[in-house]
Amino acid sequence: MNLGAHIRLKRPSVKRGGLNSRPELEEVRITQEGFQALTEELRHLESAVRPEVTEQLKRAAADKDFRENAPYDAAKQRLGEIQSRINVIRATLQAASIHTGDSTETVDLGTVVSLHSLMDDEQVTYTIVGPGEVKPREGRISAQSPVGKALLDRRVGEVVEVETPAGSHTFRIETIQRRG
Repeated sequence: MNLGAHIRLKRPSVKRGGLNSRPELEEVRITQEGFQALTEELRHLESAVRPEVTEQLKRAAADKDFRENAPYDAAKQRLGEIQSRINVIRATLQAASIHTGDSTETVDLGTVVSLHSLMDDEQVTYTIVGPGEVKPREGRISAQSPVGKALLDRRVGEVVEVETPAGSHTFRIETIQRRG
């Protein structure tokens, strides 16, 4: 007879602390432009978007039929998404360290890097930016991305191998310039 199903194990206790229970935020390096863009997005979300969606939620709740109220469910979900984005931006701004590197000797935040892909034999240019400025279609990649991490602190002429979700790529750094 298996008595293992009747054994009760004591679960480890989870400490639920007060205000000091938050984990230490990891510093996020960001440019001044990225900091301003995040601040502006936060202001827009808090002053325009969230009140508008809250009003939509109130109007949908006036129907009082919560079982089959698609507008209520959609507004509630949208409000949750907006609040989540607001929380992410606040955390990023709180942990932000504004970085203003002026050197073109090594790849750093705010530099424009021209690379020669040794696998595809083509030229690509990336601007290394902080989390608030990422626009891959415009060649603005995060310093925290696989390519950004591999390029940081490298010099002109160095060959860099990068592991990405799409596979391994090899680049040679051609030029490093300051953005602007």
